[in-house]
Amino acid sequence: MGARFQMVAEVVSSVRCFQGFQNVYKHHSDVLNCEMKFGAYVPDHKEGERLPGLFYLSGEFISLKFE
Repeated sequence: MGARFQMVAEVVSSVRCFQGFQNVYKHHSDVLNCEMKFGAYVPDHKEGERLPGLFYLSGEFISLKFE
């Protein structure tokens, strides 16, 4: 079994869109020793319902600003 790690992420922003929420989170990266941000879209769902995940690694010029 591979290495396991624990990450604590804090919600930076949450915007309602397309029957769900576009959230931006921040966390501390031990590897890079800096604060990192990532976005996640969470569609409306029932509590406890499992949702599929889609990962997208953005490039250098992509912004996480949703205004």
